[in-house]
Amino acid sequence: MTRSNQSLQPDFIAMLDDTPNCVAVFDEEDRIVYANDAFREMFCVEGSRQFWSEIMRENYLKTRGPIIETDDIDAWLKSAESRRGTDPYRAFEIELHGGVWLWVTETMFADGTMLLIASDISRLRPGTRSLRLQRDSALRASFTDELTDVPNRRYVMLQLEEWRKARESSDDRSEACLAVIDIDHFKPINDEYGHEIGDRILVHFCEIFLNNIRLNDLFGRIGGEEFVLFMPHCNLEQARERLAQIAQKVRNSRPVEGCPKICYTFSAGLIDISQDDDVEASLRRADDLLYDAKDSGRDRIVSESPGAGR
Repeated sequence: MTRSNQSLQPDFIAMLDDTPNCVAVFDEEDRIVYANDAFREMFCVEGSRQFWSEIMRENYLKTRGPIIETDDIDAWLKSAESRRGTDPYRAFEIELHGGVWLWVTETMFADGTMLLIASDISRLRPGTRSLRLQRDSALRASFTDELTDVPNRRYVMLQLEEWRKARESSDDRSEACLAVIDIDHFKPINDEYGHEIGDRILVHFCEIFLNNIRLNDLFGRIGGEEFVLFMPHCNLEQARERLAQIAQKVRNSRPVEGCPKICYTFSAGLIDISQDDDVEASLRRADDLLYDAKDSGRDRIVSESPGAGR
């Protein structure tokens, strides 16, 4: 930072604090690192360094802040968190308790931080708001896996294609990685313990991933016990380390309370997709490595050599 920028910084922060627009910055773990007075008031933020999910849960329980129409706040949060940050930029409307409507924009940056800006639009076109909310709700449902509440194959493919197109039209040459992941021996688990336990393992598996990835990572279910993890601005070494950490958490977990003998692992094929121009081809490459992981004993991550996909 230059001397001139340093001298301007206090004035800039003071300007943000005084604006009627809501302004907040979230880090890659989705914790607030800055929020102006307007954001704290509209979203009822009382503490510091809070997770977005903590703010939403507390507001829901206290019937304040943004209106969340659900009977299951845990499922709603899981679904929202799984898509939050996966778009470089998005804009949408929300209604607050008390009748205020906000136009919200979220902008993601390469380091995984998010800038949120919201403006009061309560006086604009009130007659069409409910129709837009119904449309948005239906769209979210069409992009969500019904059992696990994570993005489905349709959403994953759409986001990967959007990422590819954005790279083609920009100078962004940062690395990005893609993993195809499969729960090991899932059919025998289903056969021995029943589909209810199998479903519980799928939900548990998704919860571990969502709790251990960055805000701008994309994790989704593409079929059965197969999943995809897309990691932008991440090289193979970093991606492998992250997957290994998650694999250890899965390995040590017990998804069914009171049944310590029920445990599971996963295998993954990991690739660098920085230079790929075809999403389906990328998935096939990762899937081939996944089968190598299975053939070599499972419970492992097989990655290609750096630059192999270029």
